[in-house]
Amino acid sequence: MNMDEHEYNALHGHIIVCSLNRQGRAFIANLRRQDPQQPIVALLREAETQHANFCEQQRVSLVSGDVRSASSLREAGLARAKAIIACSYSTATNLQTATAVRQILGERADNAGQLNLYLALSATALREGLESASFRQLLHPDSRLNPYVYSEETLLARWYFNQYPPHSWADRYGQQQVHLVLAGSSPLVEALVCQYAKISPYKAFAPPIFTLLGVDAEQQRQVLVARYPALANGLTGAEQVIAGLYAVECDEACQLPEGELEGAAPVTAVLCCSHDDDWNARCALRLRESLGGAAPFYVYEGHGSTDQVEDLDGLVPFGMPEQVFDLEQLAAVERNARAVHDAYRQQMQVADPQAAATAEGLQPWEQLPETYRAANRRAGDHMPVKLASIGYPLEAGKPLTPSDSIVLDEPPARRELLSRLEHRSWRYERLLNGWCYGAVRDNQQRLHPSIVLWEDLPESERQKDVEQMKNVLRVLQDA
Repeated sequence: MNMDEHEYNALHGHIIVCSLNRQGRAFIANLRRQDPQQPIVALLREAETQHANFCEQQRVSLVSGDVRSASSLREAGLARAKAIIACSYSTATNLQTATAVRQILGERADNAGQLNLYLALSATALREGLESASFRQLLHPDSRLNPYVYSEETLLARWYFNQYPPHSWADRYGQQQVHLVLAGSSPLVEALVCQYAKISPYKAFAPPIFTLLGVDAEQQRQVLVARYPALANGLTGAEQVIAGLYAVECDEACQLPEGELEGAAPVTAVLCCSHDDDWNARCALRLRESLGGAAPFYVYEGHGSTDQVEDLDGLVPFGMPEQVFDLEQLAAVERNARAVHDAYRQQMQVADPQAAATAEGLQPWEQLPETYRAANRRAGDHMPVKLASIGYPLEAGKPLTPSDSIVLDEPPARRELLSRLEHRSWRYERLLNGWCYGAVRDNQQRLHPSIVLWEDLPESERQKDVEQMKNVLRVLQDA
């Protein structure tokens, strides 16, 4: 089923969606909710009756073709589109789509503007791909193409901790350390551990504890430690990222051995994260019986709908596709990271105009390579945590909207706390990414002289973090 000539000629400023899986359907539903007039084209290799019915209901033009083919992308009107969403569950397919897009970018008119390419990749492919020159070249932004790559699990982890910050709950109930229990085996567990480890520094809280729970919890723990040795804790304080990564094995029914968690810190939250939505709900109910207490229980509902999730008896569902796969939500998640980059770029335009004009890492966000975008996300995601640490908590899930009432400098202890928190967060991310201390910085060997405790930093290094935070708030206020 393809468009007729009249439909094709009418296309302009449309969005091409290359799959009608749960991601693609959610993207389309959110696009249609936000703008009933937005033209949308679904490009599918095999269009079935259910796809045709969905497209008719959502007023989406349906084109049959190979999403990896330049000719099929032409039929979908790529030359006049404003965005394309490659959200197949196959990383290889999505990369082949990106390659085909590159092949025909030259057919776009000069005034067509930059094409936004949203590209779903597995977390492993994204992590390993950034080490590959060919991968970076394929996804290098320019005046014609703005690629935005994401992994489902990492995107969800970032969304979750913005929506449900565990340190806020822990603080409210008198805990001095966050302890997250993660039940079930899935890539989401890895993403949650890594994301919160990076943004966990809060007030005088100790580093967080993670307990993995499931039939193969110990095997999962060993996999994570092998992939991220920093999770095993370091030999010195400067090498420590978390206070502990523990494994508690239980049966398939999630029957917790009596007293198994009693020796650990009080539980801050329980997240049930397997691929099986029904198992997550059953597990949460069983664990609530075993653990008791006031800790909230979150249930991953990756195949559910915000309109159809059943009453879960006080459990909190999260991860429904409509919550995560939303172009407006993607922009909101990136907002703080963009501000971090823009603030640094503005600072460098004054300090070193020549470098600011030519350096690859100082280009405008739309032309910034993924490696540099990723480096700004940790600081952006940690910004609300730092502000909450000094008495400016944000409403969960709401954008950061600075005001003149936010004071970072006074009293002096506040400035020191912010500097300590930012350095810890930065250091944790570096350690997770395989960096370690070196007297001379060496990016190839992943060595950095600042991977030390805050007390061992030069005074100039201690001060610059707060000044940078001021600049970020100013950029957000002016936006």
